Formats: sequence, C-alpha cells, structure tokens
Amino acid sequence: FASDRATKYKEEGNRFYEFKKYRNAIIAYTEGIKQRCSDPTLNAVLFCNRATSNYYLGNYRSALRDCGL
Repeated sequence: FASDRATKYKEEGNRFYEFKKYRNAIIAYTEGIKQRCSDPTLNAVLFCNRATSNYYLGNYRSALRDCGL
C-alpha cells in the first residue's frame, strides 16, 4: 500500500532530520511523495518536512515550491 510505504519514508526522513542529515532527509521525503498515497495529511507532512530540510540547506526556492507558493 502506498500510504504504508510513504509513512516508512517519512519516518526514515525524520531520523535523518533528527541528526541534521538534511540531504538524506530530502531524499527520503521525496521517495515518500513519489508513492502518491491518497492521504492528504501525510502528503502535506512530507512536503512540509522536505521544505524545512531544504530551508536549512539554504535551498530557499525549493522550500518555497514545496509550500505551494
């Protein structure tokens, strides 16, 4: 199921984020987004988390894009 896989990628990304490994976190969150799960809340969290990781790396345009602006 897509939502199960997306959740696993979110948790993996969160572990990377916790250790300030933002590039790896972005990769994990992106894989979660690629699962195209039907849970809008989970998708929002994945985009928000990826935006935050991009922000901390100074990737401001990518962060803004993930926020839907």
